Amino acid sequence: MKGFLLVETLIYTALLALITSVLASIYVSGMDTRSLIEGQQRVLQTSQFVEQAILHRLEQATLVNVPSSAGVSDTLSIDSPTAADDPVIFAITDETLTMTLGAGAPIALTTDVTVQEFTVTRLSGSPASLSIEVTYQTTTSSGASPTMTSTIPYTFRYE
Repeated sequence: MKGFLLVETLIYTALLALITSVLASIYVSGMDTRSLIEGQQRVLQTSQFVEQAILHRLEQATLVNVPSSAGVSDTLSIDSPTAADDPVIFAITDETLTMTLGAGAPIALTTDVTVQEFTVTRLSGSPASLSIEVTYQTTTSSGASPTMTSTIPYTFRYE
């Protein structure tokens, strides 16, 4: 007998199809994981950038206007030592965290990551301090939505 029988050919074809589908599943799973990790990295990088921007402005601030003593707000308003930048306001506009310097236009601090929540709590006690909570979210190409909540503590040098 020379060649393959029909049954052998069907068995080899079925095995090849099974192996191909397993490999395709592994590939798709790997791509989904990669997409999720990239989304998490975007959220983390945005979180670090926002934290640095807020802390930098708080270090320069001469006074925190909003929230008032022992209050909670979805806006942070601080006085700047530079008259043209006074006041500096951090707030959410259309799921984008913005910083407004004086009478200028809002500057977007988040671009490909949305901000779901921005809460500033002024804590009572001595020394006076703030707790800023920001919830970030992004959507990946695989449809996943990595979310992260960051808490930024700050203790005043003044007051």
